Amino acid sequence: MSYQATVHIQPRGERAMQVATARVAFLNGGMQLFDVETLDGMRWEGPIEADDMGRMLESAYLVLLEDGRKYRVAAQEFSDRWYTQRLPQ
Repeated sequence: MSYQATVHIQPRGERAMQVATARVAFLNGGMQLFDVETLDGMRWEGPIEADDMGRMLESAYLVLLEDGRKYRVAAQEFSDRWYTQRLPQ
């Protein structure tokens, strides 16, 4: 099952801003993004792992699913390990 979603970055001290739309699926305990389209028209079919998307954006990011669920994807400090955390609604 996949969900429509929006992808947002939030620079420190600023409001979150949408940078892409995507379909999101949860496979083998991880988040994967499909049909990613940025606001400037770039497209990726996917699948793109959540950590790879963070590397492409060079930033932590938020994923807001159509059903209201929210996830934050961020790197651990001083490492290349990424984690996905569900946020309270």
